[in-house]
Amino acid sequence: MQVSRTVFIDEMVKIEQGNLHPVYLLWGGDLYLEDEAINSICQAFSQSATGRPEKMIYYAEIDKDREFVDSLFSIGFFANRRIVIYKNINKLESGLRPRLLNFITNPGLNTLLIMTASGEGKSTLVDKLRDISKNIRVISTWTPRPDSFSEFVRRHLERINYQITDEALSLLISLTNDALSHTIAELEKLLIYIDDRKTIEEADVRLLVGGDKEYDMGDFILAVAERDIAESVHIGLTLIRTNNSLPYFITQMYDLFSSIWDYEGHGQKEKFWKKQKCIEAGIKKYRGADFGVIFAKLRDVDLKSKSLNLSQEELLIPLLYDIIA
Repeated sequence: MQVSRTVFIDEMVKIEQGNLHPVYLLWGGDLYLEDEAINSICQAFSQSATGRPEKMIYYAEIDKDREFVDSLFSIGFFANRRIVIYKNINKLESGLRPRLLNFITNPGLNTLLIMTASGEGKSTLVDKLRDISKNIRVISTWTPRPDSFSEFVRRHLERINYQITDEALSLLISLTNDALSHTIAELEKLLIYIDDRKTIEEADVRLLVGGDKEYDMGDFILAVAERDIAESVHIGLTLIRTNNSLPYFITQMYDLFSSIWDYEGHGQKEKFWKKQKCIEAGIKKYRGADFGVIFAKLRDVDLKSKSLNLSQEELLIPLLYDIIA
């Protein structure tokens, strides 16, 4: 299934215009699109009333499910409004699902619930959520094919009053067609480079994203999948020097390890059509690994990157040694 403008970008436009639902299910699994949707929904909800809402994020099989469900019915301690996010809702404990459905039937006025779920594999809970028409909005976040990348790039640029020539856009996509998140990351580098010039030209793409670049994120993820600590550190440092941000590293590693962990049982073979080599290497190298610990370390570093005055190198390198070595 492909993401098209009508099933994703138009949904974001409605949200940005203030057309909000109390509950969202982001169904498909592309992490870039999930982040885009979550950010748009949270921003619109924050602007819909005075006072900054409290945000609470729960991860399946890492955090306690009962605390998540309880948070839906409790009154916020730090704010009168709250945003509750649950990653991978299909893994919620079965005994707590009736309470979740009860909340969705009658959601609180001051609580916004966002749930994410992979579109691959069978889940009775996700099927039930998708059938609920009242209060819940389902947004498709399936991994897009490269022929739809241009819509996302142009939307990204339009919101900040920048442009890209047709030739530059075509070249950018051809060089980064492994993942939409790769395209957007390279686009951010181009925006920093052109600064106030406002239009990205083909020459800019050739200079920063062309064949003369040493590595891309795909090289880093392959090194991590192969448990090559020296190469992972070397490529990671190189990418940081070329303005790749730590949250992008975390997103890509989370994507990698969730794919490895869930590969055989839930149809991931069809989903990760551009990452077959990485997934196959990771399955061999991380056989028997404690993925709960890996996900916890990724989340911990992601939180530290937003709250501590540490450099990206100081956070990334220990993380790689913890996971790989």
